[in-house]
Amino acid sequence: MQVHTFRAASLQEALQQVRQSLGPDASVLHTRQCRQRRLGLFSTTMVEVEATSNMPLATAPSPAATAPAAATAAVSPTTVSPQAAKLVADSSLPLDRLPGGHGTRSQTSTNSHFAEPTQPAEPTQPAELNPRPEQMERAGQTQRVAPWERSEKPDYGPAATWAPAMLEVLSDLLEGGVEPQVARALLQEAVASGGDSTTQDPWLIRGRLTQVLAARLSVAGSLDVTPGKQQVVALVGPTGVGKTTSLAKIAAGFRFDMGCQIGLITLDTFRLGAVDQLLQYAEMISAPLEVVSSADQVHGALQRLKQCDLVLLDSAGRAPRDIEQLRVLREFLQCAQPQATHLVVSAGSSTAHVRDTVERFSLLDPTHLLVTKLDEAVQFGSWASFLGELRLPISYLTNGQHVPQDIVIASKRRLASMLLGHFGEPSRDRPVMTGR
Repeated sequence: MQVHTFRAASLQEALQQVRQSLGPDASVLHTRQCRQRRLGLFSTTMVEVEATSNMPLATAPSPAATAPAAATAAVSPTTVSPQAAKLVADSSLPLDRLPGGHGTRSQTSTNSHFAEPTQPAEPTQPAELNPRPEQMERAGQTQRVAPWERSEKPDYGPAATWAPAMLEVLSDLLEGGVEPQVARALLQEAVASGGDSTTQDPWLIRGRLTQVLAARLSVAGSLDVTPGKQQVVALVGPTGVGKTTSLAKIAAGFRFDMGCQIGLITLDTFRLGAVDQLLQYAEMISAPLEVVSSADQVHGALQRLKQCDLVLLDSAGRAPRDIEQLRVLREFLQCAQPQATHLVVSAGSSTAHVRDTVERFSLLDPTHLLVTKLDEAVQFGSWASFLGELRLPISYLTNGQHVPQDIVIASKRRLASMLLGHFGEPSRDRPVMTGR
């Protein structure tokens, strides 16, 4: 591996030299400030960047693992036919036989936009690459028993006896991707808590459903930043879920809404484009950017950003099943000691994939879940069961690529409404950043 050194008056100019000399796929190894002696006794502060064009990249996922799922969602009727009601009432038939039903979470529906791509069988992994017992224990701590899986369930009788309004709402839930057993349990609880008059009005049923589901969700609210006291927050997650863009939205919100001093650190030195993208965001909000290529450089970067109220760490995307990469990232985080670590996941992913991501990334001890790309989610209702079990509180929701507009603080009612198919226009809401 041949290492090249570039010097310029600014980081942007140095990266431009790297791009021109080594191409857009160059890898940044290290950046630092140095003094360059000029005429006489005068010297100038320069930025020095070390880069290479042939640094081995992280193992990429197989094409089968990254192929998009086929979007062939079937269109369900808005009302339930007598035949559908009979299917529900017949105890010998499973609930996933309902029109619009998508089976239990252990099954993959061919009608769902979230259908998992077919993957080749994976070779047996060596024992040292399998998750450690303590990792699996942490993964278990992120899950809880969902209310609809407990024994104490209100029973409103066979579905064949339900009022037409209840059957209409049931079909809407199934069409939105809510699992059949979850949809039925939530609907029965909503009607039972609302009284007999609720059963005749779909609007009242949907309102009660939102309240029932909201009570089952866990949210964290905005970051609480104290001026003059440095808070370090890390964003981690798989490749392509929108970590860097989400970081930029949060940074811009606190910079423009709260007037906080923001510092940015990127751990993603595998791609020159990733450093360049974050540099553009840093210049937009007048924030210093530190590029860190090894864990022992983290402390120095934080010291140089000690005047910042909020320091945001951007990390390279990691394949959930690449345990070795996750361990390397854990070393970075152990040096940074962030007050919060947000696991970023895409709403366009299947719940099976997100469950696996949460379990694998438990090695990094995430404290929050940040959900992105809600504008790309076709059946977000399929997440209802998963989020009802999750112990990690939801922090932010993003709904587009615009910085800083397309982000909102997660609230229970907003999240429940989205799970039930009422998306509205979150991009028009400005997040209310909090501080002291």
